[in-house]
Amino acid sequence: MHISYSELRVYRQCPKCYRHRYVERLPEKPGRDKLAFWGVVVGKLVEAFYRERWWADPIMAESDARRFLSAEAQRRTEVKQVDWGPGEFEVGLEKAKAAVPKILSTVRTERLLGARNWVEQEMTLPITSGGDTHTVHGRLDLLVEAPDRRLTLIDGKAGTTLGRRSDPEQLKLYALMVERHYGQFPARAGFWWFRHGVVRWKKLTHLSEFAAGLDGTLNRIRRECFAPVVGAHCQWCDYWAACPAGQEQTAEKAVPGLNLIPGTVTVVGA
Repeated sequence: MHISYSELRVYRQCPKCYRHRYVERLPEKPGRDKLAFWGVVVGKLVEAFYRERWWADPIMAESDARRFLSAEAQRRTEVKQVDWGPGEFEVGLEKAKAAVPKILSTVRTERLLGARNWVEQEMTLPITSGGDTHTVHGRLDLLVEAPDRRLTLIDGKAGTTLGRRSDPEQLKLYALMVERHYGQFPARAGFWWFRHGVVRWKKLTHLSEFAAGLDGTLNRIRRECFAPVVGAHCQWCDYWAACPAGQEQTAEKAVPGLNLIPGTVTVVGA
């Protein structure tokens, strides 16, 4: 089995959602490209900052970044065929450009520039579960090597809500991948909120318990344990129409005058 952190996160939240998305390959609800659009574009900006070595000329860095954002947003709009409403694109672009000085400032204040810097690096971690060896893979947003050879691991968050989806177990998984590939555990690990100019550093502890939990999760996936887990996430689920438990959950949490029924897709044979 080859599985990513994103897939593991979905399974931990709701195994039934995992089944619909990754086993049955059912489509997600329309509009996802627009929801994630500016986060992806800002993430690409940070990647370009390191790949193009913009830090070498701080005066030009901000203007280069703004030009990149405009070009990348236009390119992605064409590729994804995003149907923007009146003024949506322009407003989104200006908000994305507002992140540029915060990104440049964070690089300096948090010492996120080293002797070597790796961006968007694919890594794997073999895990033995139930007698089988599975490969967990992930893409590290940023790995910085300081002059003293110590490593800093960063996972970038390009969303607008500070703290959302900052799962310490993601950093634990990536840190174990770094240790396997480079022979040392990261000295620092944290989440970098690009739009807020904030890095939240995390202490990575209880790694043996984390590894045991990972083994258990993989074993349950292998045994096709896909029972639904209900919660607040049900109201945003792409597969709400296929899940009676999720429908019951949203009905119980409904507020008079407020529509909590999510956009849905038609699922045949669920």
